[in-house]
Amino acid sequence: MRPIRLTMTAFGSYAQTTTVDFDRFHDGLFLITGDTGAGKTTIFDAIVFALYGEPSGQDRQTGMMHCDLVSRSTDTEAILRFLHGGKEYEVKRTLHFTRKRGSEDEYTGSTVDAVLTEPSEEPSGVRTLKGSKKVTDRITEIIGLDRNQFRQIVMLAQGEFRQFLKSDSEKKNEILGKLFDHSIYIRYEELITQACSALREKRRGAEEEITGYLEKVFTQPPETEGDVRWLAENPRLQQDLKDLVDQDQKDRAAAEEERRRRRAALDQLNTAIGEARAHNLLLEELEGKRSHLVKLDEQKDFYEQLQKRADLAAGINRRVRPAVRRFTEAEQAQRELEKRIADLAERLKQDRQKREEADAVARADEQKQKEAEQYAEEARRLRTLLPAYQQLKEAEEDLKTRREKLKLSQNRLTKLKQDAAEKGTEVLRAKESYDTQYRQFFDGQSGLLAEEIRRKLEEEDATVCPVCGTEIHRGQEQNLASLAQDMPTQKDVDQAKKNFESLDAGYAEMLRQGEALETSIRSDMDELTIREGEAEKQKQNLPYENEAAVEQKISQLDGQRSDIENMIRAHQETNAAAQKEYNTTKGALEVEKEKLPQAETLTGKTAEELDKVLAEAGFRSAEEAMRILVEAVCGRSPDPSETAEEALSKGPDPEEWIEQVRQRQQAFASDFKNTQERIQELEIQTKDWEKADLQKLQVEIDAADQVYEAADEVLRVKKELLQNHQKVAEGIAEEKMKLAQSAPAWKILSRLSALAAGSSGDGGKLSFDRYVMGATFREIIEKANFRLEILSGGQYQLVHQMQGYRKNAKAGLDIEVLDRNTGRQRESASLSGGESFIVSLALALGLSDVVRSHAGGQSLDTLFIDEGFGSLDDDVLDKAMNVLGGLTGDDHQLVGIISHVSRLEESIVQKLVVSGSPEGSRVRIVGTED
Repeated sequence: MRPIRLTMTAFGSYAQTTTVDFDRFHDGLFLITGDTGAGKTTIFDAIVFALYGEPSGQDRQTGMMHCDLVSRSTDTEAILRFLHGGKEYEVKRTLHFTRKRGSEDEYTGSTVDAVLTEPSEEPSGVRTLKGSKKVTDRITEIIGLDRNQFRQIVMLAQGEFRQFLKSDSEKKNEILGKLFDHSIYIRYEELITQACSALREKRRGAEEEITGYLEKVFTQPPETEGDVRWLAENPRLQQDLKDLVDQDQKDRAAAEEERRRRRAALDQLNTAIGEARAHNLLLEELEGKRSHLVKLDEQKDFYEQLQKRADLAAGINRRVRPAVRRFTEAEQAQRELEKRIADLAERLKQDRQKREEADAVARADEQKQKEAEQYAEEARRLRTLLPAYQQLKEAEEDLKTRREKLKLSQNRLTKLKQDAAEKGTEVLRAKESYDTQYRQFFDGQSGLLAEEIRRKLEEEDATVCPVCGTEIHRGQEQNLASLAQDMPTQKDVDQAKKNFESLDAGYAEMLRQGEALETSIRSDMDELTIREGEAEKQKQNLPYENEAAVEQKISQLDGQRSDIENMIRAHQETNAAAQKEYNTTKGALEVEKEKLPQAETLTGKTAEELDKVLAEAGFRSAEEAMRILVEAVCGRSPDPSETAEEALSKGPDPEEWIEQVRQRQQAFASDFKNTQERIQELEIQTKDWEKADLQKLQVEIDAADQVYEAADEVLRVKKELLQNHQKVAEGIAEEKMKLAQSAPAWKILSRLSALAAGSSGDGGKLSFDRYVMGATFREIIEKANFRLEILSGGQYQLVHQMQGYRKNAKAGLDIEVLDRNTGRQRESASLSGGESFIVSLALALGLSDVVRSHAGGQSLDTLFIDEGFGSLDDDVLDKAMNVLGGLTGDDHQLVGIISHVSRLEESIVQKLVVSGSPEGSRVRIVGTED
């Protein structure tokens, strides 16, 4: 990654938009110099912030990157254009602060956003990616380094020289893996580890299955409880299980034979008791039939009398009852018709009276109709006034807005006058400061001229004043001006003048704004007075206070008119309904009167038919015949308070009762005959039989059944044990076979996995990918030693250490330093500050060389060195400059040194000079002219 151009806005100490053009550094080596705190390291902060959304230092927060000289309403921006892998990219990061609601310059928090533009095969030639996290992930993917790795490798920062040097093998492997793509070795490692894990799980599953069979499935024989034969570790486990199954099979056969003998004895007893129960049942049935025949003989008279009652009831129900019903219905219909005629005559009289009352009310409603029309006319007149009230309302709202605007302007004028007064005081102070420094400066010039004259008088007896030409002799020195101790410089005077003029211009602008605002306020007040008078005049010409009062009055008038109209409408409807009801009642009365002669004729005819039927049946009256029917069917006489039909409705239906009597008579006759025949059959079948003692036989069966159940339980237990032991033996045999089949592969794969993952061996754990990466690391150390040879004057040499310092430490990428003066090797962590710097510098340059030489690897085209040179003596510093100067022949390598050391300023031609000022930091590039 090589930066091309960096643009910063409101970033760190850079208040204004500042651009650093790295492309101007042709040979790659340049110095970043300037006063302490001017903003040198901030440039690297801006590069890291643009790439990763965070500053470079661990102690710097993102929100701290905003320039304090600029309001937070201005976003902080860092735009970096860089070259990587032959392609140009541009990334822009923006730090935005959220303004607190209701405040002009208070902010509650910040957010970071980013946009990345990169080359693409799309028609536009570029692809744009948005979102801070998405851009950071993509930058990490492009460069191959995350923020921490970028800081450790690309930026040798003060206080962090030894970070990469001191990293353990695992951390170095992670960084180098990003640069040199060791994913293929990691993949081989993972494949071996996954295969080993899969086989381990498979074998563990088989072992757990064996243990599960023995602990959860296996039922131990009671006599072998606690026997060690049934442990998973038993080498004869399978044979012992086979022997147990063989014995179980023999025990099951013996139990089956015992149960068969017990079943035969029980069956023989059950057959005997079954025959005894059958004999006893037939004997009991014969006794029951004989008793039943005696009862049937006693019921003969009852059934004969019941049949006579049924025959009499049938005659009455089928001839007399229908004639009585027809007469009763005709007589009832005639009485109901006469009653309806009387009711309609009375209702017609009432309807005539209602109609006359409704007519009188309708005539009185004509005056009410005139009142309703007057209310409607008044409401129409008031509606014509509503637009005038609306105009008055709009005028009052406009006046309110104008008053509020005038109040705001008056408040703003008051604040502006206060600010102008303060600004005027500040201008006076700046003017006094400028006048004082101006006088001190000219007074100081007089002192300087006097000093020059004194120097010449020490060499000669006389000299001439360079200002007025007067000749001055030795001995007249006491008449000359003295040299001021705190004389300001020309730059100080110019700055004081600039400050005064800037404040004075601001003060004048504030006065101009105040005058303009006063003029505007006076104009607004005059306009407000005119409009208030017009509104008051318009309000006095209106009869009501406001539009709501008018609408309320209109609503009241509409309500009164509506009430009258509704009342008249209701009276009209009542009148129409009364007339209609009178006509309806009158028509109904006439219809009913026409039906009366026909009803009287029908009543006389049905009476004659009833008398004829009663004479033929031999009854004196209808009441006598119906009473006899009720007594026959219901079994009681009718109550005085009910009719015969009402009594019959509470009992069974006469026809159904007659049919039931018939069926009962037939059933009785059939039962009598069948009982006699069954007694004859049973007497023949049970001749010479006696009842058996079933209780004695059941006792014998219960005893035999208990013996059989005990034999059956023994057999069940034997079968369950056999099934259990067979299942366990077969399952364990299958799992043992699986273990035996995978044993050769497990022996090889487990050892290979331990080697590949670096989880075995003494002297540290060396994994497969760290072993392979060690070859690249040795190449880096070899390149670094070329530079270290020069930097250390041949004293130090880096040595690749394959073994870890601790037995369980991860090994393969450790470094030791060989001191040729002592002939001893020591850990890199033991180096002093200056030694660590030159070793880290050599290692970083060696890493850069190897990365760029590996095809397909990540390209480290940039290196920033922040301080550290101050810890070197002159000799080592000269050697470091020689080494760094050797990089200038490669235009693709960009090395920036951030330092205060004067020797570097003299030796390095290309410089990025950073200067601080009250308005913010500035940069300028020197020494890059062609």
